[in-house]
Amino acid sequence: MSDAYESLERFIRNEMRMSHIYQPVMLLVLLKSKGRATVREIAQISSLT
Repeated sequence: MSDAYESLERFIRNEMRMSHIYQPVMLLVLLKSKGRATVREIAQISSLT
């Protein structure tokens, strides 16, 4: 696997805290959009969940 993937996986498993409910949604949006999304795009998706 790529270094970027392994770095992201390590961060999610070891460092990410669920202190904010939208973190998983934001990660999902960024992963699906190749790492780029506007605040508006993330907000639109988070309002659907």
